[in-house]
Amino acid sequence: MRISRSGSSGSGPADGSRYAGWPIGVAAVVTAAAILAATTVSAAMSVTPESGAMPARIGGSGAVAGAQAVRIRPDGPSQTRKKSTTSTTTTTTAPTTTTTTTTAAPRPVDSDRVVGYVTSWGVYDRNFQMADIPAARLTHVNYAFANVVNGRCAIGDAWADIQRPLATDDLSLPYRGNFNQLQVLKRKHPHLRVLLSVGGWTWSGGFSAAASTATGRDLLAASCVEMMERYGFDGLDIDWEYPVSGGLQVGRAADKQNYPLLLQNLRTRLETVEQRTGTERLLTIAGPGGPTTMANFDIPATMAPLDWVNVMSYDFAGDWSPRTGHNAPLYSYPGIEDPTFTLDSAMRRWVAAGAVQSKLNGGLAFYGRGFGGVTTAAPGGTFRSVPMGTSQAGQFDYWHLTTSVLGSMTITFDEQARVPYAFNPSTGVWMSYDDPRSIADKAAYLDANGYGGAMIWELSNDSNSALLDAVARGFGD
Repeated sequence: MRISRSGSSGSGPADGSRYAGWPIGVAAVVTAAAILAATTVSAAMSVTPESGAMPARIGGSGAVAGAQAVRIRPDGPSQTRKKSTTSTTTTTTAPTTTTTTTTAAPRPVDSDRVVGYVTSWGVYDRNFQMADIPAARLTHVNYAFANVVNGRCAIGDAWADIQRPLATDDLSLPYRGNFNQLQVLKRKHPHLRVLLSVGGWTWSGGFSAAASTATGRDLLAASCVEMMERYGFDGLDIDWEYPVSGGLQVGRAADKQNYPLLLQNLRTRLETVEQRTGTERLLTIAGPGGPTTMANFDIPATMAPLDWVNVMSYDFAGDWSPRTGHNAPLYSYPGIEDPTFTLDSAMRRWVAAGAVQSKLNGGLAFYGRGFGGVTTAAPGGTFRSVPMGTSQAGQFDYWHLTTSVLGSMTITFDEQARVPYAFNPSTGVWMSYDDPRSIADKAAYLDANGYGGAMIWELSNDSNSALLDAVARGFGD
């Protein structure tokens, strides 16, 4: 079974999606039958049907019958950006955030957002536990993934998520596993907010049908919010990959209009929770980095109900590409497949399409991509094979690169792309990756240009936090 964080195979990753496979040799993989039996949210739950289709106009009357008007969020919630202290960049301070009627729990107010994804499958071969999350260096954690089954939010891996017992579990909670451990982590780090991510590359197949009708949107949104509350999450991160086309499963043309309607429905329900609990609830999405998939998004309508977007500004080159290239360059470079396949171009595309800069997090890849049968040291050369990576062909965790791979290679820093690459002419292996220097450069770029912060895929790839420390340096912390 291949569970992906959101990348793709074939032509998809050239649009900057992300791709992370289920580790090889996992003995505790939950069968589809177990997932369906143990994890779908009860169909008997209360769902308020809409009276007709949800209005397409953003900010109009409530998306759900009888609900209050939908709030358009002009900026991320309660998160003030800090000016960079580095001498090499000029910082633009983002607009002040909107005042909400709810009382948000305390969190850092003097730093950029640093959102780190953590995966359910990381507890297996990588042995990366929730207690290993470097919470002091993060503002938010996104837990990947919940599934979409029969139009409802469903647990992705019942054993890892809610069943696996650990000695440090909070026994007052009615569930164990990673969800329990995340609550323990939050108590140790009160500033941390943890969101439940839904979908991903492999599990986005249920979104299109669910979002296609008002009743379907009601059912999916209600079940996701119920799951969020049941397991103590602070919000939802929707990883639909992708509306219309470009993903593992083909959608429908109406997805472009239906996705914002689904997000509005979720926002309205989250506001109801906020009013009842007095605690702010977040709604974010993972968004594509490339132009082809972005064309399937109505950016202004999609952005309106959201706190922010995590832009997948990586996977711009890989085994699907016609030649070697950088996985996540900051800027264009000689030999690039498409000069717009860069972090800078991805962020500018979102802004040009109507997104507010402070509501965009730039994606940082804590992994590299390898090519085999290469004879040319510079990027843009041909390749004939793909080397085996950490847990799947072609993809290498950063810790794996530094401990077992790069030592036998010649490393070059591409001054134009602002990322390193490595080549071993004896083996023909060519590697694109990020190191602390390139990650710090990217964080400084995001800070200087007024973006909301950084998103990381994913934390277990950098088990010693060398790259995460570089994010802080780039933000001037």
